[in-house]
Amino acid sequence: MKIGVWNCRGTGSSLIVPQFKEVLHIHSLEVLFLCETKNQKEFMEKVKQKLKFDKSAIVDSAGRAGGLTLFWKHWIKVIEVELAGFYITARMMDMKARCEWTFVGIYASTDDRRRRSQWRELESKMNQWGEKWIIAGDFNDILEIKQRLDRALANQEWAKKFETAKCLHIEKEASDHSLIMIDTIPKKRKGGSRFHFDKRWAQNHQIQDEFDRAWATPQKGSKMFSLTRKIKYCKTRLIEYSKKNKTNFGNEIKSLKQKILEAKKGKYEKNKGVVAELKLKLSQAYKQEEIYWAQKARCRWLREGDKNTAFFHARVRTRKQRNRISCLQKEDGNWCETEKEIEEEICNFYKAIYTSSQSDNFDTVTEGVPCIVTMAMNDMLIKPVEEKEVKTALFSMHPDKAPGPDAMPPFFFQRY
Repeated sequence: MKIGVWNCRGTGSSLIVPQFKEVLHIHSLEVLFLCETKNQKEFMEKVKQKLKFDKSAIVDSAGRAGGLTLFWKHWIKVIEVELAGFYITARMMDMKARCEWTFVGIYASTDDRRRRSQWRELESKMNQWGEKWIIAGDFNDILEIKQRLDRALANQEWAKKFETAKCLHIEKEASDHSLIMIDTIPKKRKGGSRFHFDKRWAQNHQIQDEFDRAWATPQKGSKMFSLTRKIKYCKTRLIEYSKKNKTNFGNEIKSLKQKILEAKKGKYEKNKGVVAELKLKLSQAYKQEEIYWAQKARCRWLREGDKNTAFFHARVRTRKQRNRISCLQKEDGNWCETEKEIEEEICNFYKAIYTSSQSDNFDTVTEGVPCIVTMAMNDMLIKPVEEKEVKTALFSMHPDKAPGPDAMPPFFFQRY
């Protein structure tokens, strides 16, 4: 679902409708929330017709101030709408996501005391919004954010359901506020997945045997060449084993819980041993799941083992959202609109900065740079690296640190 949110600063401007149409054409918005419309219901219904929306919920302006409107297409199933002076709430049945969630469009007051009162009112309403909700609109510094007033704020359950959701800010000349576009299920980016070492493999005896056989396989060539070939062969064997023996510990936990329940329904005395064995397997499955999410979370200050799976899961989602590049500005000032354009822009940027202009005037630059590295220091830097130095450096690294070019974490080398 694509939702547009805009503080349009009045819908009477000659630029407003054309820019609405432009955004709708480019981004195919299905829901549009407008705040500070500065118009009454009769006028906003005409705007709805011009923009070719099918349904609406409208809060009249107070003279030439305020005013809220929510437009949506006929295929968007809105179950319930609540109108208030500074917000519109719409509970929807999302047919694509197959779940209910609540959208809250907000236009908060600029008065600090009144704004805090409004926020308390919203907090009192949160229990009515269901498990999943998202608030978007003009917060007017409600979250102590001065750089950008127009934001979207979702609760953990909504973020969990829509892990890949994007929130883009689109600048428009008709208002000094950017239009927010929320895309709950953006198109997936195509590309091969990287190899990731799974820390749970180290606790699997069968995989340990695969490790040992792969590592012991002779590789011809220099020591460095042999090492890289061994690592590559280990990765290949691990990928093959993982494909044949896929384990979803989330599903296994559900299955074990069901088996324990069924075993308890029978004669408990006869099934005591079965239940005890199932509980042990359940405990191991929980542990494996936590190890997996702890590794993905890359949280070094909190270790697995204290039932922190939910925390690690939330941290992974947050890190993914933060690391995702949803838009990128080109050198000419235009913006990349697609994933392919973003990839091309990044490639072009690094090609440019690493391309030599073949200048031969280096002496002019270096003559003013003082010599700091002495001959003795240089001799130490260029001498062959000893095995002891490599081991010391490797064992000083965090075992779960992000992998290097070979995608094997220090944990792997510390064991082998």
